[in-house]
Amino acid sequence: MKVFNVLNARQVEQLREFINGLQFEDGKATARGSAREIKENFQILETNPQAQPLFNDIRKLFMGHDALAGYTFAKEIVSPRVASYKQGGYYGWHVDMAIMNRKRTDMSFTLALTDDYEGGELEFDYGEYKTKVRLKKGQMVVYPTGVLHQVNPVISGERLVIVGWVQSIIPNQADREAIIRFTSEIQRLKQLVETPSELNQLSYLLQYFKRKLANG
Repeated sequence: MKVFNVLNARQVEQLREFINGLQFEDGKATARGSAREIKENFQILETNPQAQPLFNDIRKLFMGHDALAGYTFAKEIVSPRVASYKQGGYYGWHVDMAIMNRKRTDMSFTLALTDDYEGGELEFDYGEYKTKVRLKKGQMVVYPTGVLHQVNPVISGERLVIVGWVQSIIPNQADREAIIRFTSEIQRLKQLVETPSELNQLSYLLQYFKRKLANG
């Protein structure tokens, strides 16, 4: 799990102004089975033609933000949506679906568009421990799809977020983390050696393993 600063205040306001002109629907409409009993929110789905510019911008964000691109190795953004949790809104403990719209989901993300609400923390259960995340406007948290999590009830205000899923070029979380560490170590060593070309063999190995691990 990692938090990124991806939007400034003006960009957040522009998104909120755009969203204000769109129609929300009951979030239970996309819930499967028992999930309908633990979900209380409103959503704007990517199937809404008026929302396409918004979701196109989110897709571009994953390709244009260096840190985000380097962490996710995003190949495709799957089923993005706007979610609004007003007073009493929540989403109980659940695990995101591994396949959505016939596409594999490797990572999940939440982008905060508001932070002036009470409650509504995003909570994760890793088995041995639990942790909560409360994002500031413009921040995004990315975490492996499959982690048990919930949105705690909103006490007051509105928790407005954009959520979605990432199909990664490197589908396995451990493989992604290893590649990120490998890349970081090469960058560190470049600051220590007089001739960066001394690390060419390490760079070769990095690219070799990226190719081997890409798409499983």
